[in-house]
Amino acid sequence: MNRHIVPLLALCVALTPIAATASTPAAAFGVWATQDGNGHVEIAPCGASACGAIVWGDRSSGPSTDVKNPDAALRTRPLIGLRILEGYSAGAAGWINGRVYDPKSGNTYRSELLPQTDGTLRVKGCMGPICRTETWRRVR
Repeated sequence: MNRHIVPLLALCVALTPIAATASTPAAAFGVWATQDGNGHVEIAPCGASACGAIVWGDRSSGPSTDVKNPDAALRTRPLIGLRILEGYSAGAAGWINGRVYDPKSGNTYRSELLPQTDGTLRVKGCMGPICRTETWRRVR
C-alpha cells in the first residue's frame, strides 16, 4: 500500500506550483479595477496581441487629461479611452513583453499581465531591473 502512496504524494507536490499559478492568457480579457480603485481598464485582444484602455476614472482622484505625458502635444488628450497597455505576446502564464503607460507619472514600462487562479490580475511593470507589481480586481 505504501508503495502507491509515495508516488501519488510526489505527483501532488510536483503539480502544486503549476496549479497555483496556471491560467490562460484569455483570462486577462475583461474590465479590471486598478489596485488603488481609481480607474478601470478594459483589456481585449488586439490581433494576436492584447491591449487595454482606460474606460472609467474617479474624477476626484486626479486630472482628466494626460497632463504628465512627456510629449507636450499629448497633454490635453482625455484619459478615458487612452490605451495604456499594448504590444503583449501570449505566454504560458499570461501576456508578456508588453508595455504599460502610467498616466500618473508619464512613464512607460516593460510589462506582463498575469491572470491568477483567484480571479485577480497581476500587472507587472519594469524599468531596467526594478519592477513593481499591482493586483487588479475584475469588474466584469
